[in-house]
Amino acid sequence: MTLPSENPTDKGSSLARDSVGTTLTNIGLSLIGVVTWIAIARILGPQWRGALALVMLAPMIVLRTGTFGFDQGMVVLGGSDRKVLGPLTRTGVTLGLLVGMVFIGLLLGFMYGFPVTFWKLSQIWLPYPFLVISLVFPIHLMTIAYDAAIYAEDRIAARNTKELVVNAAMLVIFLFSVFVLHKLLMAVVLAYIAANLLSLAYSAMLVRGRIDLEGGMDFSLTAQAIRLGFPIYLAQLATYIMLPAMLIVLSFSLPGEPTENLKRIAFFTMAYQMIDRILPVTRSVAFALLPKITGAGETFAGELAAKASRHTFLASLGLFVVLVIFMHPIISILLGFRYIAVVGAFAIMAPAGVAMSLVGVWSAHLLAMHRPLKIAWAGIIGVVAALVCAGIGFNVAPSGREVLVASASVVIGSFVNAGFLLPAFCREGGITVSQALVPTFSDLREWRRIPGFIIDILRRRR
Repeated sequence: MTLPSENPTDKGSSLARDSVGTTLTNIGLSLIGVVTWIAIARILGPQWRGALALVMLAPMIVLRTGTFGFDQGMVVLGGSDRKVLGPLTRTGVTLGLLVGMVFIGLLLGFMYGFPVTFWKLSQIWLPYPFLVISLVFPIHLMTIAYDAAIYAEDRIAARNTKELVVNAAMLVIFLFSVFVLHKLLMAVVLAYIAANLLSLAYSAMLVRGRIDLEGGMDFSLTAQAIRLGFPIYLAQLATYIMLPAMLIVLSFSLPGEPTENLKRIAFFTMAYQMIDRILPVTRSVAFALLPKITGAGETFAGELAAKASRHTFLASLGLFVVLVIFMHPIISILLGFRYIAVVGAFAIMAPAGVAMSLVGVWSAHLLAMHRPLKIAWAGIIGVVAALVCAGIGFNVAPSGREVLVASASVVIGSFVNAGFLLPAFCREGGITVSQALVPTFSDLREWRRIPGFIIDILRRRR
């Protein structure tokens, strides 16, 4: 296969520069989320922080499962033909409203049709937070349709700005609810709903005037979008479902009194979320990689993907090692000693962060090579392995070790996922395992160029 006309050296430098730029953007966008995360944890305390994790299970599941790939297909169709964005957006918003209402009905049916099972999962009898949070289901799904239109127009900067504004608004509303209205758990729920309403309005404003939102729906285009996007949806679903699946299993397996159970759920959730918040930084190479290898020659795409994999391995391994070493003072200073149990869970789970970072790069390459089902199967097998290990571990380990068992299960599931994905990545890229994982002296020398990339990016933005 012949190489594309671009100079490979120039394209490799472009990957490095874009990776650094994406990393800087993700760090900036994450800061407001970290502040919110710390504020919620400190104000709620471990018990109610655990309750919040379970309350947020419902919108987390709806957000990940409610689109059936329509948004991914919409980006593909709309990116190639802007004329179809109007009917696709109109249809997506309407379907989002209807599907969201169906999910509300399912939640109400579960709450009142199986009250004992619902209590075992939620650990609290109070139904109000779950009832109120269900209002966000249609808001979520309608916003996804607008966001897909923004992505299809390649307006990533506009969407990033929206996310920054929305997250800042959520923090302000949360603090107002706590210190003025004297709410706790409901403060987060209300702030979350308000922020999602703002996100919906903001996204609609970004597309209004650019896309025709007047008129009817087009179900033939919708079916085509779902056919295109469903394989990608499966690939992403397998990755995102790990946390909610583990939370459900953990909640049903905890044998203690609800107050202690909620604390353990908080510790596990926060350790996992710390891993998850680091991934956008370590996966920045993957995000910069995808557009560069799409349409490139197979040989060059494989070489570029192998380089991205090695750099990601170096970055994620170094970052997680440093965090494990300093996690005790970080947690004690930022969250307080009430959350010190998060340190052990994070230390156990840290290797999963390295595996997840690499999976992000490998998945980007396989998506560019039109192999989403390979990603889906690897992810599903990984989740199943984690759940099986957790089920066995909960029955074997002494009582009180459930959080550590769940953390170790996430690691096993992540490594199983990576283990199934690595051979597919190497086959598609025409590379060896050592080329994908073992850094070279050339890779190490390229790290010295990062300060130059940062200076160049800052000059351009100025």
